[in-house]
Amino acid sequence: MCPNKMTKMKKNIKIISYFLLSFLFLIVLFSYFYNQSIKSNLNHLESDVNNKWSEYFSSSTDRMKSISSLIDSQKHNIPNKDEIYQSLEKNLKNRDRYKHECNLNFVILEYDLNKKIMDSFDSTNTSNEKCLFCNKIINTSNGQLNVLIEDYNKSVLYYNKYISIFPNFIIAKRNGFKKKKYFSIKYGINNDDPIIKSKELPKWAIGVDAL
Repeated sequence: MCPNKMTKMKKNIKIISYFLLSFLFLIVLFSYFYNQSIKSNLNHLESDVNNKWSEYFSSSTDRMKSISSLIDSQKHNIPNKDEIYQSLEKNLKNRDRYKHECNLNFVILEYDLNKKIMDSFDSTNTSNEKCLFCNKIINTSNGQLNVLIEDYNKSVLYYNKYISIFPNFIIAKRNGFKKKKYFSIKYGINNDDPIIKSKELPKWAIGVDAL
């Protein structure tokens, strides 16, 4: 092979090598920034979920204090006040462990307390003016909490949907991100058992995510 051809071949090999190295560098660079973008989005979505949960948790704690005060002031008008007190004490004793994120066990605590309150005020004499005042306050706090729950569940839905997309779930797993739990009951109404409900797909999450 003549020297000119050898020189030209070496030159072509160098060009191809530089091209391949540049291409690989661009792939690595793109991969790095893509991963950082996904992590940033996950952090943002997770932070939104955590903030919504913190807001709800604080309000639900305030609700418990209000209920306790109302029971003390209306103890003669509440037929199952002892059962409510027991549920309140159990809730207060265990709730702080769920301060930072939702858990089915916490939902069960809230379900049990809400059920006993509903049973009590359903059977209370509503002609009593003070009892009507109690109902008004409790129903107001119920409405506020249900709005916060709806906002929280929406944030969880967006977060869980984003974390489920390929390749997001790979990046999420590598960086310790996990799906969040939905809060599956509402206040001021009689709910289905959350343990049974946890095995079902929420209506607003059909085709997207499970509880």
